[in-house]
Amino acid sequence: MIELEEQNKPEASKDLILLDRAAEVLDNKFRFPSTNFRFGIDAIIGLIPYIGDIFTILIGTGLVTIMYRKGAQW
Repeated sequence: MIELEEQNKPEASKDLILLDRAAEVLDNKFRFPSTNFRFGIDAIIGLIPYIGDIFTILIGTGLVTIMYRKGAQW
């Protein structure tokens, strides 16, 4: 999880929490029993032609937009 340095700014905290939760759900939500192999919704939805691609583009664009607004640079 991300350590929140700016806890005095509620909107910054909400955005960082959103990014952290989105990354967790997309990449590490599920685990195969008796292993350390983790996967997320992105891997499952990616199996569906076109819908998986569109979903990934929309979610990725949203995450990049939030990061850019918070000061991330190219």
